[in-house]
Amino acid sequence: MRNRLAGIVLISLLASHAAAHAQTTPPANEILRRVRGEFERIDDYRADVHIVARIPRVNVPPMDATVYYKKPDRFHIEAKGFAMLPRDAISFNPMLFTEEMYDAVVQGEEIVDGIRCHKVKLLAKSDTLRLQRAMLFVDPTRWIVLRMAADPARGSSADIRFTYAFIQNRWLLPSRVVIEIDAGPTARLPNKPGAPALGDDEKESQHSRIVMTYTNYSVNKGIPDSVFSPEHSP
Repeated sequence: MRNRLAGIVLISLLASHAAAHAQTTPPANEILRRVRGEFERIDDYRADVHIVARIPRVNVPPMDATVYYKKPDRFHIEAKGFAMLPRDAISFNPMLFTEEMYDAVVQGEEIVDGIRCHKVKLLAKSDTLRLQRAMLFVDPTRWIVLRMAADPARGSSADIRFTYAFIQNRWLLPSRVVIEIDAGPTARLPNKPGAPALGDDEKESQHSRIVMTYTNYSVNKGIPDSVFSPEHSP
């Protein structure tokens, strides 16, 4: 009788915990709405970006660029020197994660940098979108994306981690973005003339790492539309 009573109490506690958890985890579209709400306060920004890339078999010197953003989804990038830039990550824009563009579902929780985050899976509603599938890891207190596991329609899968800073004590924007890219098996690709032969480890996977550091933000100061015109692009 005592064991039966203990079992009933345990089941009740587990049920109460599950109910409380369900009440504290918003639906996926509500999570995305809150993420967009944080970013929506930003009308425009300009920032300097220093980029360090480690790409197998490619000598990429450190790069400097300037990125411009204007609501809702306009980006312009000016690069100095070599311009092989991770544009998808530089132009990361939570405003695009809408119900019209993506189906979203909560996939539980996961710890990112010591923070228990909501996991939200995105599936594109149109095959014309470059980002077809992604998993977002959202800080439930600040409502910012700390990590994104992205699988574009074309190209390699990428794991992107974001570190944020308060700009002018008002806006949370990325201060550091680390991108890990896995191009998958590449043994079928021929070597370029004069390039060293691929080792066994390199044949299994071509793994790249890109670190972007943002400085000198200027937020909501106004950016002319001409900056985003094709004529202005380098």
